[in-house]
Amino acid sequence: DDWPPMIMLHSDEFRFVRNSAELSEDFRVRLQTDIVDELANLLLEYNADVVEVVGHTDEQGITATRESNLDELALGAMSGTYPVSDLIPADNAGLGLARAISVAEALTNALSVQGVKIIPLSAVQLVKPGDLVSDGSNPTDDADRRRIEIRVRRSETAIEVP
Repeated sequence: DDWPPMIMLHSDEFRFVRNSAELSEDFRVRLQTDIVDELANLLLEYNADVVEVVGHTDEQGITATRESNLDELALGAMSGTYPVSDLIPADNAGLGLARAISVAEALTNALSVQGVKIIPLSAVQLVKPGDLVSDGSNPTDDADRRRIEIRVRRSETAIEVP
C-alpha cells in the first residue's frame, strides 16, 4: 500500500510573515493554481476524500495584545464569512490553526474535486522540518518553520471493508 506524498509549502513563495496567518497574493495564486492541481491529482490517484492542512510555527512566543477570538471566528473564517485577517491567535497553537484555516479556505474555493473534506490542523512549534520533534532550544525567528503541510487520505466512510 503506497501512501500519498505530502505537499510541503515551505519555499519563499509560501512564506508567512512572522505572527501572521494572512496569505500574500502570490501565495494565494500559487495555492489556487499549481497546488490545487497537484492536490486534485493526488486525490484522484489515491482515491482519497480528505485533505489535512497542517499549520506550523516557529518557537517564538506570541505577545497577545488582545484575547484570542478563534473560538468565535474560526468556523466563519473557514467558510469565508470572516476574513482570516480578523482572526486573533493568542499563542502558537492558535497561530498554526489560523494559518491552516487560511490555506484551507483558499483551497476550498479552488478545488474542483467533489466530496472532499478539507480539515485545518495545528502542529504549532512542535514539529521541525524533516519530521523532527523540537526540543524547545531554538526560540528564534525561523522562517523555515512557518510552513504548511498538506496530506491526503481516505475517510473512514470511504474505506471499503472486504
